Amino acid sequence: MTERLVKIMPNGDAFFLHADDMQQLVSGDLTIKRASDVRFNEEEQVWQVFMKDGDSDKFDSPTQLKSANRKEAIQFEVEMLERMMADGEIDFNKIFPVEDEEEAGVKAIIFLQDLVGIDEPEDKARRNWKGFKDWEKKSTLKTYRMMGAAK
Repeated sequence: MTERLVKIMPNGDAFFLHADDMQQLVSGDLTIKRASDVRFNEEEQVWQVFMKDGDSDKFDSPTQLKSANRKEAIQFEVEMLERMMADGEIDFNKIFPVEDEEEAGVKAIIFLQDLVGIDEPEDKARRNWKGFKDWEKKSTLKTYRMMGAAK
């Protein structure tokens, strides 16, 4: 298996560069978002790594990473992103907005209560969340994610 850097957020979400051999480590649904793209630059006749342009979903920021060989360009891309992750240059909260734990917890309570026919008002769900012990919060969020409701 390839060694990979994994960034774990306070809410338990994990971020890493996708590799097929890491698929076995993940349980539940995946959310895949690209931070970069390798495209053929027709003008220069080379494969080139492009980064996302700010908050946009477009990959309009070309890098200096180029190769006549696509496989080599992809390797450049992986090395660049791993270095950026290790150096803290990638702002995961910007690329992959993460809901704060309380908001996620309130949504989880409302969703789970709705599953069993209880209409839980948001203010009551918020009060309940604030009174939960740590293990109850973790269990609620884990159940919510396992039910496929968390995005």
